[in-house]
Amino acid sequence: MAAHRAAQIKLPKKKYIPFKLDRTLALKPAEIIWLNMGISFPERVVRFGLTTVFVTVMIIFWAIPVAFVGGLSNINYLTNKLPWLGWTLDIPAPILGMITGFFPSVLLAVLLALLPIILR
Repeated sequence: MAAHRAAQIKLPKKKYIPFKLDRTLALKPAEIIWLNMGISFPERVVRFGLTTVFVTVMIIFWAIPVAFVGGLSNINYLTNKLPWLGWTLDIPAPILGMITGFFPSVLLAVLLALLPIILR
């Protein structure tokens, strides 16, 4: 198989230096997922389709917690538009400052840290 591939190599015409080809390092055996080597083509297509659907659904529904975190940071604006949130203005100013300033950034950092773990 390697000889067949070597016979099909197309070498550049311009500035061609014989026996000087680009070299790359081979993968280490620990970097290969050996369980994936025996996957058939139909199974690979099904897996690709399922992961594409999963990522698409994840993108759509990930907006819900991110919007909630964004709503926490804009709670003062939301109380003007939604009167039933008026009770939030009765919270002491330092605690309201923590809710609108500190917690949204921490929650968003946690959400963004969880995303690669979930997608992996």
